[in-house]
Amino acid sequence: MNINIRRSCLSILAAIMTLSVSAEAHEFWIQPVSQVINQHELLQLSLMHGERYQGDPVARNSPMIRRYELFHPDHEPVPVAGLHGTTDAYLRPEHAGVIVYHTDHYQNNLPPEKFTAYLREEGLGEIEQRRETLGESDLPGREIYSRCAKSVILISNEKLDASDVDHDTGLPLEIILTDIQSDSETPRVKALIEFENEPVAGIRVVAASMAHPDQLIELESDADGMIEFDAEPGNWMLTTLHIVRAENSTEADWESFWASNTFPVRD
Repeated sequence: MNINIRRSCLSILAAIMTLSVSAEAHEFWIQPVSQVINQHELLQLSLMHGERYQGDPVARNSPMIRRYELFHPDHEPVPVAGLHGTTDAYLRPEHAGVIVYHTDHYQNNLPPEKFTAYLREEGLGEIEQRRETLGESDLPGREIYSRCAKSVILISNEKLDASDVDHDTGLPLEIILTDIQSDSETPRVKALIEFENEPVAGIRVVAASMAHPDQLIELESDADGMIEFDAEPGNWMLTTLHIVRAENSTEADWESFWASNTFPVRD
């Protein structure tokens, strides 16, 4: 196949998958084949979209990616290379770190009734009330959104927990693991939710394990932006959503940020 035709086909595929992503409100996360690997082991990464560990791969849309890299504050970032339109990427980490994925803004316009249903489904009643106060309840919901995904990768022979490796990576909306207490029968996970480097109080966070993805743990951050919950050993996902008024946009009235963090809880 002619390389230009192939590139065009991949671009069309990526665009179609992007449209399907924006059509419904679902989670987006980074799913490595393993979250605990040997040093220099080849690691396969997939970008996923769906219902918390039950989803479909998302094609890489290179023009929309702001960051896709292995981050650690003590090392230079390592880009996650890959071809536009493909669903898998590969990395050979020399050290533990955090895979960071941040996109540019996508546009998502919905009819008023669908936008209201979306706000209610995501527990964003305060935004629904603001729309009513602003006289926008009967207007289409004009929204731009971006993805802020993380995944913690550990090295098998290093005695570190995910909270030892996770850091503030500079994402607009970020879930930062601060502690995993493993000295009890069931480990307890603590995490901080930040928006633009400030703790977010009262934000809804959902935890799910890969072993039991249908058993969701609904959480709300405290006054300091903290959440905590008991977590059996295994792979876990935290997700949250924050929406603000799009003050400087002519194309949207609201801007939302979708954050996720996948990480291992060790025995």
